[in-house]
Amino acid sequence: MRKTVLFLVSLVLIFMTTVAYSALSTSLTITSEVRFRALADIRVNGVSLYNANGGTLGYESDYSKNTVSNGFILPTAGSSISYKVTVDNMGDVDYSIYDITRTSSDNGLQVTISDYNMRDVIPAKTSVELIITYTTTNPSESVINVVNNFDFKRVFNVTYVTGTSQTIPAQIKYEGVNLTLTSTQPTKTGYTFARWNTKSDGTGTNYNSGATYVTDDDVTLYARYTLDTYTITYNLDGGTNNANNPATYTYEDNDITLGDATKTGYTFNGWTGNGTTTPTKNLVLPHNSTGNKTFTAKFTANTYTINYTLKGGNNPSTKPTSGTYDSDVVISNPTKTVTITPNANNTGANIGSATSAAQTFAGWTSTTVGSNAKTGT
Repeated sequence: MRKTVLFLVSLVLIFMTTVAYSALSTSLTITSEVRFRALADIRVNGVSLYNANGGTLGYESDYSKNTVSNGFILPTAGSSISYKVTVDNMGDVDYSIYDITRTSSDNGLQVTISDYNMRDVIPAKTSVELIITYTTTNPSESVINVVNNFDFKRVFNVTYVTGTSQTIPAQIKYEGVNLTLTSTQPTKTGYTFARWNTKSDGTGTNYNSGATYVTDDDVTLYARYTLDTYTITYNLDGGTNNANNPATYTYEDNDITLGDATKTGYTFNGWTGNGTTTPTKNLVLPHNSTGNKTFTAKFTANTYTINYTLKGGNNPSTKPTSGTYDSDVVISNPTKTVTITPNANNTGANIGSATSAAQTFAGWTSTTVGSNAKTGT
């Protein structure tokens, strides 16, 4: 019998030890969770009469974590009564008073709140005091009963990084309330804004400007851009562009040096455009340029020398000695007189003495001499 009792006692002790260990284990697990969880504790922590401007107390005010109850009498038109309410954010996350809804026994009650802007952030470990003032359109000697319900919401920060010197104000997202992201689009020289992204390298979640953000969490949004492409237009005046001159460029391109254009019968003088008014060869479009560009090729018509082979004829004194590729040259006909004389033995032409006769000009032939001269016969 004694052995049986001892055995039972041992079983009881083992069972109690197991239960105790189990309870201890559960307690340790809960403590661990609490230790690493953000503490959220915001509450109404006091209410007191602030000012009685013709109003009187009906009963002492009361409050709980998120309610304030007031009872008062507003006996005359223009009378009012004000209460100071203390709200403590004792947790380690930011909150706000998102809204205050109320029930009242007076449907003519008018309420104003001062010393706090609704939905302003109440940082962790801080307090705010707000003044609630009541007036009525129905003055009476009866007690007006009011219950204010405080809607506390955690706040989250939405921060924008533009990648430039431009700053865009951060926004506040309230817990459980969708946020419309800023419609302001940042600017970057040589680029066009494309979207926002949750990662700086663009591998995160994309958001367009003005999109809806629904996640209850802090977020930093990084601007993403696309590189602009600009066009280059060439006014060639009938010439041919250099094959190496590009049709487009970007802000990130290196310096672009324009090659010479060509035109038959003309010499290329250079390019004008992009602020350059004097024809310039090897004109440079600098790195980090922006905007569509137009360049104009400038040419000078070549001048050619005219030489004459007259074969005994005579040119007028006004004969041109040169001409340009882009102009017609009018050359007058030369003249030539031939003298015919009898030969020594009086054979040949039957003339008694020498005589002269004019020859008729038949026309010119031309031959190119070198690169810039013509000879005519």
